[in-house]
Amino acid sequence: MSRIPRQEDDELKSARLAVSQGNLPRARALARRAAGHAIAQWAAIHPHPNQFGRDHLSRLSALAKEPRVGAHIREAAARLVVRTPAPGAEVAPGARTSLAPHSTDPVADGTLICAAMAALLEFTA
Repeated sequence: MSRIPRQEDDELKSARLAVSQGNLPRARALARRAAGHAIAQWAAIHPHPNQFGRDHLSRLSALAKEPRVGAHIREAAARLVVRTPAPGAEVAPGARTSLAPHSTDPVADGTLICAAMAALLEFTA
């Protein structure tokens, strides 16, 4: 398996710590950030890198629709991109949140994406 670059690995370690402390929203944000960095590295060698966006959520959204990666990678990206309301919070009409299937293990989803992007970078090097 490909080695995940240090920046992404550090984010994922922090995400694991957040999970162990019971802070799933922080873990989700850190996993998104790690995956977003990894996607940006891969997108940089793409003929049209801007199609992947400039922030982590837009990169995850683009990856969720990317036919050149496996379905399991697209599904992990789709789960991470879903914004979920905080437990017990009221959702205002028109809020950008969803009750769609979201990542119950954001660290695993982020790790999967980071490893896949690292492998793609190795393959294209």
